[in-house]
Amino acid sequence: MDSGNKVASKSSKYGKRLAKIAKALGNNINGTPVNYKVYMTSDVNAWAMANGCVRVYSGLMDMMNDNEIEGVLGHELGHVALGHSLAEMKASYAIVAARDAISATQRCGFPAFPFTIR
Repeated sequence: MDSGNKVASKSSKYGKRLAKIAKALGNNINGTPVNYKVYMTSDVNAWAMANGCVRVYSGLMDMMNDNEIEGVLGHELGHVALGHSLAEMKASYAIVAARDAISATQRCGFPAFPFTIR
């Protein structure tokens, strides 16, 4: 993900500000190291992944004070702690697998449902 985005350097005003805010929140959630970075974009967003990646967009940082950003980061860390992004990925893979299986049976001449619902 980082390779497709311009990432603020740690020495930039965004990097320094994020480091200051994140220090209060810590760099480890349930044994998972947290990796904070700022994406340089006017978009207003932040996200986290189960592996501890937390990304904040500079557009969001431009709109919020430090306390508000800390609240957003706390929200994102909650997703890391609860494994939300991992659970969502697993659910998405299961849905895709089910759709592929149904599609494959239909291509072989089998109906999607081998029974009639009345």
